[in-house]
Amino acid sequence: MMSDEDYNTALKALIEKRASVPCSRCGFNQFELQPAYTAIPLMPDCQAPSSYGPAIPCAVVACKNCGNLSFHSAAHLGLLRPADAAAPSPGTT
Repeated sequence: MMSDEDYNTALKALIEKRASVPCSRCGFNQFELQPAYTAIPLMPDCQAPSSYGPAIPCAVVACKNCGNLSFHSAAHLGLLRPADAAAPSPGTT
């Protein structure tokens, strides 16, 4: 689960970055930041299934009307701590 501090940091960053335009699916303009993270796995190519290697940690926002989900990079929202950001992912040196 996201700490209260991270939740508030993410919410503030989303507002500052004007990430509040109407939903791309239904046009509704109310969203809810989810209280936990997800990660999008990176794959070397389309044929190779992910084995939980490198991934992009994300905050998730849901439209309050249709449930459409949007994913925002935790790094761009200021949620990665220096130790998290300093560790290179395999194959990205």
